[in-house]
This record gives sequence, C-alpha cells and structure tokens, in this order.
Amino acid sequence: MLRHIRNSIVKNLRWSEKYTKTDMVYFVSGNFWLFASRVVTTGTGFLLTVGFANLLSQNDFGTYKYILAAAGLVSALTLTGIAPASQRAIAKGHTNVIRPLVAYAARWSIFATLASLSVALYYFYQGNTMLGASFLIVAMSMHFSWTSINKSLFISQGEFKTAAYFNIIRALATTLLTLFALIATHNVLIVIATFFLSQVVFGIYTYRRSLSMINPSRDERHADEALHYSRHASLTGILQVVAQYIDHFLLWHFLGPVALATYAIAQGPAKEIRALAEMTHAVALPKIMGRDARTHFENKTVIRRTVQSSLAVVFVAGAYILIAPFLFRIFFPLYMDAVTYSQLIAFALIFQQRSLFTGFLTSHGTVKDMYLLTIPASVTSILAALLLIPTLGIIGAILVPVVTEILMIGITWYRYEKLKRDTVERI
Repeated sequence: MLRHIRNSIVKNLRWSEKYTKTDMVYFVSGNFWLFASRVVTTGTGFLLTVGFANLLSQNDFGTYKYILAAAGLVSALTLTGIAPASQRAIAKGHTNVIRPLVAYAARWSIFATLASLSVALYYFYQGNTMLGASFLIVAMSMHFSWTSINKSLFISQGEFKTAAYFNIIRALATTLLTLFALIATHNVLIVIATFFLSQVVFGIYTYRRSLSMINPSRDERHADEALHYSRHASLTGILQVVAQYIDHFLLWHFLGPVALATYAIAQGPAKEIRALAEMTHAVALPKIMGRDARTHFENKTVIRRTVQSSLAVVFVAGAYILIAPFLFRIFFPLYMDAVTYSQLIAFALIFQQRSLFTGFLTSHGTVKDMYLLTIPASVTSILAALLLIPTLGIIGAILVPVVTEILMIGITWYRYEKLKRDTVERI
C-alpha cells in the first residue's frame, strides 16, 4: 500500500516536471527533510523566544540580544569563509578539503578570541562584571567557530536527510538546555553560558559524527584552492558579518535594551519566513554548483527557481501579516507595540530574494564576482544603518535591508548577464 502511494506520488511529480522544468522528485525529497529540520528548529526557537519574552524583563532580554550581536560582530574575525569554501569544494566531490579547512579555521580564530578577551577586560574595567564574564565565554567559543562547516557537509552533497538529522539533534539539544537554564535561573549570564557551551559541545559532536560518515581522504588535492577561496570569502565576510549584526548593536547603544528587545521580537517571525526561501535555495544549490553554467543559462534555471521561491514568500509573508496581531496577543502580550514593526519586516522580505543568483555567480563566476556581490551590499547596509538607525530608530533598522537589496538587485543582474555573454562567446 505504502509503495503504491509512493509510486503514485513519484509519477505525478515526474508529470509536473514538464511545467516546472525542475527535477521535482529531487526537489520535494530534499525540501521534505530540510522542511522537517526547519519545523524542529523553528518550533524550538519559537519556544525559546516565548520563554525569553515572558520570563525575562525587556531590559534583560535586550541585554541578552546585545551580547549575541556583539559576539556576532567579533565573529567577523573568524574564518567565515569556511562554509562557502567547503560547500563549493564538496559540491564538486572534493571532500578531502574538510580537515585542512578546519585546521586552518582553528588557527585563524585567534584574532576573534583576542578581540573577545579585550572586550571582556574593558567591561571588567568599567565595573560591569556580567558583561565582562559574558565576553569571556564568547572568547572561549570563538576557538570553535570552525563548527560552522557542519552546515555544508551534507547539503553540498545533496544528502538532505542526513543534514536534517544532525541539525535537529543540535537544535533540540541547544534550545532545550538554554530553555532549562532560563526557567531554572532567570539569570542572563547562566543562560549565555549554557547557550554558548551547548553550541560548542554539539557542534564538535556533529562534526565528528559527520566526518566519520563522510570519511574524507587525507590527501592535499584541491586543499590550496579551497583555502585560497576561504580567505577571499572571509575577507568579504568581515563586512557581511558586521552588516548582519550592526542593527542590534546600534539599537542597543542609541535606544537601549528595551528597544532592542522589541526589535528582536518583531524580527523573529520574518527570519523564519526568509529561512523558508533559503531552504528551497539550499536544495537547488548543489545541482546549480555541480553543472556547467551554459546549461543553466539555456534552461533559465536560476531565474525560474527565484520566481517560484519569491511567489512562495509573498504568499507566506502576506498570511503572516494578517495573523500577526493574534499571534502577539497570545504569545508576546508584553510586546504588542512590536506588531506593526513585525508586519513591516515581513513585507520587506519581498525585496530580498537574490540568494540563488548569488550562489550561482560565486560558484560559476570569478573571485571578482564574489567581491562585487558582497562588498557593495555590506558597505551599503552598514552606511544605511549608521544613517537611518540613529535618526529613525526601529523603522530605520527595517529600511536598511530594503535600501541594500534595491541596489544589489541591479548589480547582481548585471553580473549575471555578463557571465551569460562570456559563456556564450566561449561556445
């Protein structure tokens, strides 16, 4: 019976391919496991957010988010390029680069560790023991920043079920331990320690289990290329990471922890909607990276898939905008002033759907493409944040990604068309 149902589903998916121009069996099976993983991580993350919103004061929750944002800024000094470099190499079958990349990332992390220690000493000097101790914990965790490679190990090979399995274990363990610390103590420092320690422990566990399953060879083929790419990606990644966390940092310093807590609560649901689009992109990227560019241009793969995911985002964001007031009344009654902000953030996601183009260009283009697709976006985002947040507050923070994406859509399309012309000329 189950086999008959499965065969019927496969048959219908194959039939739909003449309209979608996509390997629907691959797409649906991959999305199923990534969706299962996303359901778990979203559920546990939502549970944790509800806990923070109702068990911590707005001031303490804002302080917690500030520490995470400051840790994120410091992480700009780590080898942030380890994930895209490993994804690029593994998609091409070069799994032997995993160990060299991890060893290199561990050595590179010394810069972030020293920076965190400096921030900790500054806060101790200022008499703020809680923040000083928090950044000592951050300094310890920076040495293990290389565990970010875990995200690429199986997805890059199209092994979505295995990737979902490890992601679910890590998400459940980290979230439940942090929630337990929150309920038991209501102490921000203990919660911070639990969060970072569990991230490190389960990150190492996931990496070791993943390595034993992949069993990469120990030869040095393609390692230099991967390390070279990771350095370039990390240099561009410095600005990307700063752009990612600067909104939280500026809100803390200009408006205080309560405003940051309000913004963080408003931002949460929109992040999950965006993750939905990125999940579908993650399914498509291994095939996009593994095939030659000419095939994609002929089939208009990137354009078609971007349109499909954009329509899905419009539908989900629209539904969320309608139900947001009811959700906040039930789960975040202390943050009803964040409803409008949350709706605006969800609407702004419509302008943020170019990640497939970026993945395509960075895998089939040149190092120049990587710089052109990251540096202008990051610089624009940082400058917009520095200008808009001090003057417009939370509304300014919401406008930052919109301003950035409008600029980057033009640059991305220009580089896509240029690569298309260059590819055609080589034929």
